Amino acid sequence: MPLSLTIYTSDYDEEPPAPVKNVKAERDGDGRWHVTWSRNTEPDFCYYRVYRGDEQIGSTIGQEFVDPTTGAGGQYKIVAVDQSGNSG
Repeated sequence: MPLSLTIYTSDYDEEPPAPVKNVKAERDGDGRWHVTWSRNTEPDFCYYRVYRGDEQIGSTIGQEFVDPTTGAGGQYKIVAVDQSGNSG
């Protein structure tokens, strides 16, 4: 029994999404960081990956993320991912 899946599509592209803009992080009264950014408007947009430093800490389809680690902080990076799996 094979453990892989092959999908054929004509919609695949190799072009990454545009960089995410206007990333802002604000701390709330409980010590958690709320990160927001501008919405990606590309037609093949799928979701965002959220990084603290070099570590991916989550993913979302919205334009807001609350860092689950109280007081962590640091530098946040948001990366858009399209339907072909390209990230930018």
